[in-house]
Amino acid sequence: MGLHVSLPEELERLVHQEVETGMYGSASELVREALRDFFDDLSGRKMVDMKDLRQEMQIRRHQALKNLDNLQSVEAAFQELSDKHKLEA
Repeated sequence: MGLHVSLPEELERLVHQEVETGMYGSASELVREALRDFFDDLSGRKMVDMKDLRQEMQIRRHQALKNLDNLQSVEAAFQELSDKHKLEA
């Protein structure tokens, strides 16, 4: 299976320049590595975001249990978390 992409001249120049250094055997090799790094970073970010969100929810739960008289509505809490973490409703 093959995939052909078009790159702007500047990116194409940079790819060829990097291949000429000998770090990569071909433009395809460089692009494959760049895409792997991109997707690894993307998936890592999502996991970190979820970890942060879970941790914040746990902290808020403990705070709420300590202070039941001033408890924020569930809808307001979810909206605040959604806004802060840029989650879709």
